[in-house]
Amino acid sequence: MTRTAIVSALHDELASVLALMPDEHRQTVGGRDFWVGHLHGHDVVAVLSGIGKVAAATTATLLIERFGVQRIVFTGVAGGLGAGVNVGDVVLARSFLQHDMDASPIFPRHEVPGYSCSRFDADSLPCLHRWMRQR
Repeated sequence: MTRTAIVSALHDELASVLALMPDEHRQTVGGRDFWVGHLHGHDVVAVLSGIGKVAAATTATLLIERFGVQRIVFTGVAGGLGAGVNVGDVVLARSFLQHDMDASPIFPRHEVPGYSCSRFDADSLPCLHRWMRQR
């Protein structure tokens, strides 16, 4: 069965998710509480990551490594910044880039050193695969 992670940055967001999980149980890993259970018949792990990209990245790493999740869904307000995006909308990214990455003049602005690219596809991460093959 495919396991999905639901990640929240704020307590209120996580509380709304946990209220829908009838059988959740808590596991603490790396100082974070992970709630393992089911949501509408799906195997899920819900977690409060905290605010910021470092908190999100370390939480995502634990979800993949310790809980074997194949999908990660982030809840919250960050997606609400785009024009035409309303509360309750689901925003799906095709790709992402680290907007504050600037290792210039050694690398072009936004390029992540060691990966030879700046934009990463949300699902396939071809830059990461290319980088791993080079190692």
